Amino acid sequence: MTEGAGPLPGAQPGSADETAIALAEWLKGGGARNMFLGCTPHQPGSWWVPSASGRAVALHDRGFVDVVTTATGLLARRQGEPSLYYLSFAKLALLGPLEGWITVFHSTLGNILMLERRVLADRLVLTCARGLVEVDLADIHHVAATVQVELRSGFGVVGRIDGGSFAVTVGTVSEWGLVDVAPALLVGTGGDTLAELAHGLAHKGGIP
Repeated sequence: MTEGAGPLPGAQPGSADETAIALAEWLKGGGARNMFLGCTPHQPGSWWVPSASGRAVALHDRGFVDVVTTATGLLARRQGEPSLYYLSFAKLALLGPLEGWITVFHSTLGNILMLERRVLADRLVLTCARGLVEVDLADIHHVAATVQVELRSGFGVVGRIDGGSFAVTVGTVSEWGLVDVAPALLVGTGGDTLAELAHGLAHKGGIP
């Protein structure tokens, strides 16, 4: 750095609280209906920031990661487990973000490695150790699989755009998640189902 110059980019990174608030405000004001952000591969972590003045709580200290917001509460997976967990907003307000989680689904395809980043039409795709599972969240206390496809290649569904393609990544399967995750790419066309996506990926042998 030369004399009189400002700090280098990244030289003063924000705290988890500041980063969460800044990102939330940016997304809120962006106006885009579909948005996928990437970052350097790392072990997953999740924080709950109750307000601009509140301190971030590290949910991953209890193993909860890939947290997804629903109309009535939060969904998350726990590292190294095949179960999907739910915490209602009522319990969140009463107990905080570390207590009160209940199991609402158990995968028969091994540990859940990744959650789709948002609920779309009461559906959510779970990337598991031995394939992909789409679950119906219309009744959060009776979550059921609607589509289940075995796929051993390490593909993961990051999300879907409205009425269109899947955002798909690929990585190496580990007990706690996907390792060395590749940048996500849009795959498929409008109307493709999860089964059609998995069939195409299995036969192509990779992300096109």
